[in-house]
Amino acid sequence: MRQRVSGKKGPGHLISVLMRWGLTAGSLGALLCAGMLGLFLSTPVAVEAQDFTNPLHGNPEAIEKGYKLFHRYCSICHGTRGKGAKGPNLQDEVWTWGGADTDVFATIVAGRPGTPMGAFGARVQPMDIWSIIAYLRTEYKGALHNAREKGVLTVCAMPNQLPASDKSSPGGFDVALAEEIAGRMGLKTQYFWAKSRRGVLGALSLSLVQKRCDMFMGVPVQPEPIDRVILTDPYFGTGYTLVRNEEASEVQDVMELADRTTAVPLKSQGERILLQAGYSCRPFASSHDALQAVQKGDLEVALVPALEMDWWLQNRPDSTIKPVEGYVSDPNLLWNVAIGVRKNDYDLRETLNGVLSDLAAEQQVPKLMSEYGVSYTPPWSEDRS
Repeated sequence: MRQRVSGKKGPGHLISVLMRWGLTAGSLGALLCAGMLGLFLSTPVAVEAQDFTNPLHGNPEAIEKGYKLFHRYCSICHGTRGKGAKGPNLQDEVWTWGGADTDVFATIVAGRPGTPMGAFGARVQPMDIWSIIAYLRTEYKGALHNAREKGVLTVCAMPNQLPASDKSSPGGFDVALAEEIAGRMGLKTQYFWAKSRRGVLGALSLSLVQKRCDMFMGVPVQPEPIDRVILTDPYFGTGYTLVRNEEASEVQDVMELADRTTAVPLKSQGERILLQAGYSCRPFASSHDALQAVQKGDLEVALVPALEMDWWLQNRPDSTIKPVEGYVSDPNLLWNVAIGVRKNDYDLRETLNGVLSDLAAEQQVPKLMSEYGVSYTPPWSEDRS
């Protein structure tokens, strides 16, 4: 799993996408592109928090207008309130051409060749299309709506991943955070333990995507989108740490590992970074085993996730190994951590972002992590500084 920090894409990215689409869609596309560019360049709309979703999202007047426009142009195929007829159901999570607001916008404007979905860009103004999409979002009964109806927020987490999460009890700072979030939303919690040999990203597809839970704790932020998943704002940053025993000579960064063999977890990002640099490393089944080898003196140094080193020290206060002071991490060994929700659950994501913002202001995340002996690091900025 490649764990890296990814910044949000700014307005320039969206403008670039629109320009490319306009240039490839013929004269009509160029005309619509120009109008859309004018909209985004001249109108101060708050789209950053929505990952460039609808600028009219949640606008009551737009929703009312969108309702009327939908029943004028769309209901003949998609049925009353979008429940499906000749065309597909628009109230579920199945979107063949992408379910993000910008995907739906493109489908309405240009249609989808080879399908009954025609192009409406010549008949419906861009802001009216956004109104239709704003209305459609009110008909989608997603995870937040269902959780409030049941009074229960279903949480996915990895089992046996202390200090973050553990199936027994349950425990871990991610579990404590999930309990705090649910409490502030007025909900109880239940858990689905998502185990996968491919780590968190593999577990996502077997749990959250399959609707076994409403949200997934502890998802590493990736440079590329995760299929059918969107992420909240990150709630902490983490990375790898360099560990040495008492016999090891001074070392402060990965570049100084060239002349020694380093203990690493098997198939980890730390192992990949060292192998790419041509350095010698010995993989172990887990971070615990790698640290045990350094403790016993079989190897002098180990490169392991910082959270797992903290947990080691929490449970072994007499340990003779310790993190290297002044260690300078390779940027590829730093990443942020967020909560994952399904792609169309924008309302749940924004609700979670609001709760996470409150928790950050109250310093609750550092407090919860400290209860498990873990040092808190604020989310890394895009330049990892």
